[in-house]
Amino acid sequence: MKIYSLKRGGGKSIRMLYASEFNDAPIICATESQRKILKEQAKCLGLDIPEPIIAKELNDARTAKTTTTVLVDEIPTVLQSVLSEYGSYKIIGGTLTADEGGEDDRSRM
Repeated sequence: MKIYSLKRGGGKSIRMLYASEFNDAPIICATESQRKILKEQAKCLGLDIPEPIIAKELNDARTAKTTTTVLVDEIPTVLQSVLSEYGSYKIIGGTLTADEGGEDDRSRM
C-alpha cells in the first residue's frame, strides 16, 4: 500500500485519480461532495476512472461485487466515516495531509 503524505493542495487527490485510472480501482471518499469534486477533477484531467465510492456505501452489495481493490482519499476522514468493517477490501493506496512542519512528500509501501 502506498501512502502519499503531502500538505493540503500538494496533489494527493490528483495522484489518486491517476492511480484510479491506471489500476481501474475506485477511490473511496467520505462524502458526496468529495465524490463530485473527484469526478470533476478527473474530467478536467481527461481521466476515465471508476465511479468513486462513498464510505457509507461500502456495505452495499453492488459495491462489493464490482471491486476488491480500492484507493482511499483522505484516509483519516474516511476511517471516521466507517463505523464497522465491510467486506474484504484491499487498500492499494491513500492520502494523508501532512502536519505543518512535517515531511513534504513521503511515499511508503
